[in-house]
Amino acid sequence: MPVGVVSYFGIQYLEQDKEGFTLLLGTEIVPAYAEALSARVEARAAELRSAAELAQAGHAAAARTLLASLPAVRAAEVVHEGRTTVRYGTVDAPPQSPPPGEGVRVSALPGTGLARLEVVAGKGWASAVVERSALRPRFESPTFETYVVDHAGRVLLHPDVAVEQRSPDRSALEPVQRLRQGQVGSARYTAEDGSERIAAYAPAAGGTGVVQVLPATAVGGAVRAFVLKAGGFAAVVVLLALLASLALAQAATRPLGLLADAARRIGQGHFDTEVPRARGAEMRALAEAFRAMQQGLKAREARIREAQEALIQTEKMSALGQLAAGITHEVKNPLAGIIGFAQLCQRISEAPPETPLGKNLRLIEQEGKRAKGILDNLLAFARPEAAERERLDPGRLLEEATALVAHQLRLGKVEVATEIEPHLPPILGNANQLKQVLMNLMLNARDAMQPKGGRLELRAVRGDDGRVVWEVKDEGHGIREEDQPKLFTPFFSTKEKGKGTGLGLSVSYGIVEAHGGEMRVWSQVGVGTVFFVYLPAAASSPGQDATSAARQGA
Repeated sequence: MPVGVVSYFGIQYLEQDKEGFTLLLGTEIVPAYAEALSARVEARAAELRSAAELAQAGHAAAARTLLASLPAVRAAEVVHEGRTTVRYGTVDAPPQSPPPGEGVRVSALPGTGLARLEVVAGKGWASAVVERSALRPRFESPTFETYVVDHAGRVLLHPDVAVEQRSPDRSALEPVQRLRQGQVGSARYTAEDGSERIAAYAPAAGGTGVVQVLPATAVGGAVRAFVLKAGGFAAVVVLLALLASLALAQAATRPLGLLADAARRIGQGHFDTEVPRARGAEMRALAEAFRAMQQGLKAREARIREAQEALIQTEKMSALGQLAAGITHEVKNPLAGIIGFAQLCQRISEAPPETPLGKNLRLIEQEGKRAKGILDNLLAFARPEAAERERLDPGRLLEEATALVAHQLRLGKVEVATEIEPHLPPILGNANQLKQVLMNLMLNARDAMQPKGGRLELRAVRGDDGRVVWEVKDEGHGIREEDQPKLFTPFFSTKEKGKGTGLGLSVSYGIVEAHGGEMRVWSQVGVGTVFFVYLPAAASSPGQDATSAARQGA
């Protein structure tokens, strides 16, 4: 039977007994703390996973640069297919197996202010020693003892610094045991000093969890004080309320219970939970409001994930920019010397191309130029240059780009067919950058049709929405459907190892996007591939449009 109203933190709760407050604490407040903790753990795990993915892709220097830019990371190690590929700082006792389950594991390091964070990444995993402060959310609980345990039940975060440093093992406590089983709720238990405690608990990411503890007398005292003040008046009021609401309770209890169950599941992150239908105008309105809240939470969760992914991508690009700048200054100058001396040696030695000396000198020059091209692409991707723009004829631009690679296409046994729609509107852009996009697409098409060669179809037309469209169609081997969403991702390539850097399409995508356009792709394995480049038409200028029309008609 309800006995009173207890006020904590300015909020009043109707309770049946002391367990009523405990249940509210365990189903509302502590899970919110656990959600905040999960966000911190997942953010740090995403940073570590980004560095691991760079290392596993062969970019160890970029991975170290990214790790060095993270202020909370003291040391880290990346393991790929059973061997260490990157080590930053000093990592004691590296992991012998990847984290289970969700792929993230957090462990306290007793006697220090540090913790170990482990994540699964690709075909391996990564381990980092981080400052515990990087995992600490904001807990506004001045009255209660609120602490965080790691996956083994040791104290990871605690308001008392001395306790946090020791990281005592609390795995034997009943709330911690339930938490490690993935349960959310509250429990009574007897502390080491013999006092009775009430604890609310909720699991979080990385095997961690939040526990909030208060003495059982804190709730009981508040209830007893209210009962003494309210006395018989409260009992009479409650009795009258029960009698008046008895008939309505039967009809209202079941839909409210179903809504409560749905609320608990949504609170645990199951945003696709079906909200039950209800009878009566007020209940229907409540259910509809609940559905609206559910959709809002689901949309917010999606936006948060998108923002996290964008943040991780920004951090990766920042590290890549630093790496590209270092490579430019440290590698390009000696590389230019190597290429120059190789050319000079060819002229001085006058060695015929078919001799071993001639072949080796020519090979040095070719590979040096290839390395220089890779560095130029990397720098263009990481730090795109601002270029002046002018009104351009899209048809003529396509013809000029084709002429620049015509010799390479003939060597690859590629037959070129070009179709340019008359009177295309001009576009506003940088000629060199847009030629770079077209040349890259043509050379990729040539590579896709090797060794037999094939037909390359080029078109410049006006789209249904008024934009100018370039189409580059080949008869190559095609691209798998699961690879198509990753085509414009940096360092992703479908070519054989050593034949592509994975930056060409990324650079092209960035150029087109900077011109206010977009790139799309259609491909089918065994049939071929078509790349579409959409660019907005330039604003009308009668004199220039007339000149363009006359040029195309000529």
